[in-house]
Amino acid sequence: SFCTLLALPFSLFPLRMSDRNLCLITQNVWGVSVRDPMLRPRDTCLYLKELANSEGWTDVPFVVGLQEVYAFRLDPVSYSLTKMVQHIDLFLERLLGQSYPLRYLFICWTYFSTALLHLIIVLINALILYPINHYRHKVIPYIVFDMKHTVIPIFGEMHDDPDVIGHSNFTVCEDLRVSGDAGLLMVSGGLSGSVDFGFLPFAASTGSEISCNKGLLWKVFHEHRYCVVNSHLQALDDPFRHLFGSKQAYQVQVDQVKSFITSLQKKFDLDYVFLIGDLNTMQFSKEKVEETFGLFQLSTHVTTHVDGCVDHILCNVQIPPEKIKCRVIETPSDHKMVMVELQDI
Repeated sequence: SFCTLLALPFSLFPLRMSDRNLCLITQNVWGVSVRDPMLRPRDTCLYLKELANSEGWTDVPFVVGLQEVYAFRLDPVSYSLTKMVQHIDLFLERLLGQSYPLRYLFICWTYFSTALLHLIIVLINALILYPINHYRHKVIPYIVFDMKHTVIPIFGEMHDDPDVIGHSNFTVCEDLRVSGDAGLLMVSGGLSGSVDFGFLPFAASTGSEISCNKGLLWKVFHEHRYCVVNSHLQALDDPFRHLFGSKQAYQVQVDQVKSFITSLQKKFDLDYVFLIGDLNTMQFSKEKVEETFGLFQLSTHVTTHVDGCVDHILCNVQIPPEKIKCRVIETPSDHKMVMVELQDI
C-alpha cells in the first residue's frame, strides 16, 4: 500500500536530527484507490508503524504531501454507483493498463466514467434526494466516502505529535454540489515553532476536473523560515479538456502558483518556498519545468508516471547538490513516490 511505502524512504536515508535538515515526500495515490475498491488503507498500514518505530525516525523533521486522497459524502445510491465504477476501473486497469496504446483507452474510460458519475450524482441529488430531504427533514442519510480519516490516525500512531492539514477543507456533497474536495493532505512532524496554513483554490479548470476543487494547500513554518506548498495541477491528457471549462486552465493555474509563491515570500519573509506535488508536466524537460514555474528542481528528473516526469519537489532558491539526496520509489499507485532529503539548509 502507499502507506507502507511512506516509511520506506526514511530507512533508505536515515536523517540526523538538525533544525536545518528536512525530508520532503510527495505522492499521488490515485492508483491506490483504484486498486483498493474497499478503501481500507488503515488495514494495510500496520507495516508503516512498525517500520517507523524500528528505524527511529519519529522525531525527524519531515513533510509529507499527498494528492488524490479524497474525502466526501454520498447518498446510498451514489455511494453504490461509485463503488461499482471503482470495481469496473480495477478490472479495466488490469485488462488494459499493461501496454501504452491500450492504456490510453483505460485513461479515456476513467475520465469518462468520472464525468458521467458526477453527472448522475448531481441529477440524483437535484431531482430526488434534495426534494425529499428538503421537505422530509433529511430522512435520507449520507455515507462518508473518506480516505483521509483512515490515513490520518496512522500518523498519530507513528509520531508523538503529527500536524495534519487538508482534512477539513472540503464542501459536503449536499444539494447540487458534488465533492468539492481538493484531494490534498499534508502531514508534518519534528518541526517546532508557530505555523500558518491555508488553502487557495485554483481560479480555472477544464474537462472532467471542473467538478474538482484543485488548488494550493500551504503551510508556513515561521521558526524555520520556509513554506511547503502541496498541489495537483490540471491534467493535460484529459480527453474532455476542450469541451468544458477554460481552455487555458493549465496556464492560469501555473500563473496562480507563481504569483502565490511570490506573495508568500513577501508576506512571511521566507528563505525557502517548496512546491511539491503532481504538477502534470507531461513530457516536460527539467529546463522547461524550471522555466514554467520559475523555480529550481530539487528532485531528480526521472519518469514518475507513464506520461513522463510529473511529480516534483521544487524550490525558490538553488540549493547546492551536495546538500540534496533524492530517491524515486515504486509504489502501488500509478505514480512513483518522490523523496528529497535536505541537509544543513
